[in-house]
Amino acid sequence: MAASDKKAKSLIAILSEYGGKDHKINSILKEIDELEEQSNQLNKEIDFVDFELNNYESKIINAEIIRENLKVFQNVYDNLKPEEKFDLLHLLIKNIVYYENAQQDKTGKKKGRIKMDLWELPPIDLKTINSVIGFAESNRWRGGRGSNPRPPA
Repeated sequence: MAASDKKAKSLIAILSEYGGKDHKINSILKEIDELEEQSNQLNKEIDFVDFELNNYESKIINAEIIRENLKVFQNVYDNLKPEEKFDLLHLLIKNIVYYENAQQDKTGKKKGRIKMDLWELPPIDLKTINSVIGFAESNRWRGGRGSNPRPPA
C-alpha cells in the first residue's frame, strides 16, 4: 500500500505542475483530493473496527477458567452467611429476567427460562486464597465494607 501511495503522490505532483493549463487535469486533481479524503475516512473506520475487534477478542471466555471459578465459587458460597450470600450475588449479577411460558410440564408446573447478565470480573486467583473459609471471611475480595452497605440495624 505504501508503494502505491508513493506512485499516486508522484502522479499528483506531475499533474499539479500542468494543472493550471488544462481543465481536465484540474478535474482529475479535484477527484483525487476527494478520493484521498475518502481513503483517510476509511482508514479511520478500519482502525476503529480493529480496535473493537481486539476489544471483543479479549472478552472471549475460556470454558476451563469458568469451570475452575465455579468450583472455587461453590466452596466459597457454601461458607458464607446468608447476608454475605445476598451481597455476593448482588455484586456478581447485573440483571435477571424470567420468561414464563404458558405451557406446563408433565407434573403440571409452569415452565420458564431465565436470562442472566453478569458483571465482568477477573478470574479468581487461587494463589491469593489460603483457604475457602479465610476467603469467605476476608474483606479483600469485596474491597472493604462492601459496595452496597446497609445502615446498622
